[in-house]
Amino acid sequence: MSKKIVKVFLTLATVVMIASCTATTDENLKAKVETTATNEAVYYENASLSLAKLVAETYLIEHETINDWENTTLAEPYPLYNPATDVITYLEYPVIKDGKRKGYIMVTLKEDEPRVVEASENSEMTNYEALADKAGTADIKAIRFSFASFVAEDPTISRSGKRKVLAALGNIEHEIEIGEVSRSGSSYEEIVNNYKERVEKNGGFLDINKDVYEANKEWIAYRNGQRSRGDISDADLSPIVTEIKNSSYLPIVDQFDVNTKTEKIELSGCVPTAGAIAIAYYAKRFNNKALFGGKLPPSSFVFKGDYLDAASDVNKEFIDIVMDLRSRLGMTGKSAFTSDLPEAVAGYMKNKGFTSVGIKEDCKKEYSGKSWCCQDFVELERALHRSNPVFLSYLTDKKDDESGHCVVVYKAEIQRDWAGNFKECTYYINIGWQNNAFRSVTTWDYNIKYFVTLDVN
Repeated sequence: MSKKIVKVFLTLATVVMIASCTATTDENLKAKVETTATNEAVYYENASLSLAKLVAETYLIEHETINDWENTTLAEPYPLYNPATDVITYLEYPVIKDGKRKGYIMVTLKEDEPRVVEASENSEMTNYEALADKAGTADIKAIRFSFASFVAEDPTISRSGKRKVLAALGNIEHEIEIGEVSRSGSSYEEIVNNYKERVEKNGGFLDINKDVYEANKEWIAYRNGQRSRGDISDADLSPIVTEIKNSSYLPIVDQFDVNTKTEKIELSGCVPTAGAIAIAYYAKRFNNKALFGGKLPPSSFVFKGDYLDAASDVNKEFIDIVMDLRSRLGMTGKSAFTSDLPEAVAGYMKNKGFTSVGIKEDCKKEYSGKSWCCQDFVELERALHRSNPVFLSYLTDKKDDESGHCVVVYKAEIQRDWAGNFKECTYYINIGWQNNAFRSVTTWDYNIKYFVTLDVN
């Protein structure tokens, strides 16, 4: 990677859509914040803005049918910085259809990872816009720590050598204080310094492990190959695309605070949250009220945790499921493992009388993304084809086993070469956060650990 840099001045017109609605009326209250900001962007010398847009356009074309992106266009990109180098490292292109957001495509300006590092097929906001929405201002400096953590900083404070947190998305929002300035000893300062230290030890590589990059140079070159709009075909077979039926039954949720027996406040946890998402889906799919506290969850159900007291929350049914799974997973004061989730979900469902549909308890297997074994992904395709959500485990930081996150897979796109051999899988996931709940991530990404399946028919 070249260390020589060149300065580029980039003018961005940002439009943030802020929408809300009330249960008593059908009115949608919309406010539009428009601002034009000129940022001095520093890129690596070999970074190409035209290539970045070409990569995004190619990805858009390749996923037109899969993601319902026919007749869509790309809007001007939003810049996202990296905390280690403090330069713009990603460009986030909004996908527009009929004048509305239809997801986004995020392209890297680095050499050491696949060009499209993140995408969403139907998010109403990009990560940048969601951060601006939470911050209450479009004048932000958007920071991407990982696939699972984003921060909006005050750009004025940043220029003074310090950082002020205006908003956050994902795992990191539970580790920092909004409004915090990165002074010596502050939690945000510690997070930034630890990130920089990991990058330094990793030979300058940011989100990806250097050894993984060296071992997969050819594959990266293949994925990053330049293609024109008129020629996106190659010798590969069409991908196998499988999706559960009625994916709208999957609720969009946030985690909430739990008071444990030790009187310690802790988050409800991504593992039981993923399990509760699947149970809510099954309650709706099978029209089974017993699975959801004696009632059916509505389609497109949204549970907003917002650190509410479980006893007083109106979404008590969903909270009760999470708390039941926490107990089955033995989570008081400790973390849970994705590999134990199928057994816990099966136990909950059987306890509610859901015993006649053949829940398999011998499916607690770990399928390694490293192996790229065709049989593993046959099992993945089989589960989704039978309309069973799949639980996926990945790390937000390869060198930190404590950074694991559990999500729900509702669709998969399995790429094959001309001989039918598996090459790559894109998982479409319900990530367990209210903001930008649906995203995609690839098997090649070093974050992927394994997936586990549960067969309910």
